[in-house]
Amino acid sequence: MKSLLQKYGQQVVCWMQHITHSRTQPLVLLVCAENIDTQVVATFITEDERAPTIAEALGVIRVANPEWRAKYFITDQPDAEI
Repeated sequence: MKSLLQKYGQQVVCWMQHITHSRTQPLVLLVCAENIDTQVVATFITEDERAPTIAEALGVIRVANPEWRAKYFITDQPDAEI
């Protein structure tokens, strides 16, 4: 996943959220387009959908990938994701 994020995650990263069975812990997939299709480049599960929680999860991914600098994110409507 890390090598895919480094290779394909510099332009556009798509944010895909899937609600688990309990509807309280969303599974978030970060997806990038590659040469042939799309690939999941990072995942995380959060306790809630608040902006600080999302920022913390993205911060963990950023620490593990310090060279990652996506220009654009495609997200759903919720302000917390933006």
